[in-house]
Amino acid sequence: MTVLAVSDAQHLEDAFLSGLNDAQDAYERIVATEAWTALGFSTFADWWESRVRPVMTALSMRPTREIAAAVVDRVRKDEADLPPAQRRTQRELAEMTGVDRSAL
Repeated sequence: MTVLAVSDAQHLEDAFLSGLNDAQDAYERIVATEAWTALGFSTFADWWESRVRPVMTALSMRPTREIAAAVVDRVRKDEADLPPAQRRTQRELAEMTGVDRSAL
């Protein structure tokens, strides 16, 4: 195990916590600009499933209730023109966001 100097440990902590603080703002800008299209994804849901969900799962993290609700709303908006049988179910949306179905 490597022992860090206090200043190095503080730098790591600052980097970690500032990343978490900036996540909400970055998420809002991604949604506002539909950045997933520039990243090569055809829908928000495709981007979320491919890029966000694996990271959150690996870190055992869940989005805030507000973000989870916004994700569900965005996916429902993306899928509004699809036949009902092709839309994600409540269970699938809950799995996608990492929240209980009753919270949706």
